[in-house]
Amino acid sequence: MKQLFLLGFSLFFTQNLLAQTREDAPNFYRSAISSDFNAATDGKNALLALSAKQLFGIGANRRFKIGYGLRINHNFGSKTTFLTAPAILTTGRTGPIVFFDGTKIGANIDTLQSSSFTVTSINIPLYLEYAITNRLDVGFNIDLTGLSFGSAAYNYQSVHATAANQGAVKGNATSPNLLLIGDNDLGSLSSELVVRYHLNNKLAFNAGLCFAFAEFTTDRKLYLDNDRFREKQLMGMVGLSYRLH
Repeated sequence: MKQLFLLGFSLFFTQNLLAQTREDAPNFYRSAISSDFNAATDGKNALLALSAKQLFGIGANRRFKIGYGLRINHNFGSKTTFLTAPAILTTGRTGPIVFFDGTKIGANIDTLQSSSFTVTSINIPLYLEYAITNRLDVGFNIDLTGLSFGSAAYNYQSVHATAANQGAVKGNATSPNLLLIGDNDLGSLSSELVVRYHLNNKLAFNAGLCFAFAEFTTDRKLYLDNDRFREKQLMGMVGLSYRLH
């Protein structure tokens, strides 16, 4: 998610500097209510996302837009490995510095193997978009908070734990979800970097990248008293957007 976050904000900053300053902004660039349906996959896992959003044009030309929405993510996969999630275990620290520090403490990281999983989340995303032309937009969005639902069965295999603690374990989707930056994040969250081509005034085609967290909490504490495990997924994405107003 760090890569998409940095790339998205860099792109918006650059495009905003290049924005025109004319006063007669066309209606196309102004506030809009729309719905997106996007599908993403990395070949093993997949995510389906249905969202509704409201965007508000900013500045004289209204090309730059910011907004909020509601998104339903349905994330599923097979033969998936979930890793220890809490930042205090994976990096030895918490706070914003975790976002910039790629150091991982291998001795603290444990794994759960799942033959299949599903998690459905209902989240509130933040949207940033920029209209390059009448037909072409670029956008970045990221889930801020929400709730998740889902369960899965795992095979716990750890080089750290005793044989008595290994084997079958159950888990439920971690909830609530909360964006706290990097491994500080809690629950299942998604972010998208999108290029959108408008086919007409209502319908547009989306393509880009999706970065998602799927997180589960086990029904018992495991190594280092941890019960939270996460899978990070970077996926190619396509979809459609429909302007409602």
